[in-house]
Amino acid sequence: MPFEDASAEFELEYERVVFRWAAVRVREVVTPATWTACYETTMHDCAVTDVAAELKMSVGSGYIARSRVMARLRELVATFEAQQS
Repeated sequence: MPFEDASAEFELEYERVVFRWAAVRVREVVTPATWTACYETTMHDCAVTDVAAELKMSVGSGYIARSRVMARLRELVATFEAQQS
């Protein structure tokens, strides 16, 4: 395996580990419905309208849930990476 391929693979795995770390922490502080709304619409690419209906929430609440969870994930990842520098 060329060095560039190994380096790219290492970077991808690093990003996955950091995401999982952040996801565990965010999931602990949001409601199950909020987490599910974000997870299903981002990781499984489900439509917000479908997920909102399943969770018995408005479509607007589904978008807000996704936005808030993603913001918390970004914040945690940024803080983690700043600490690693």
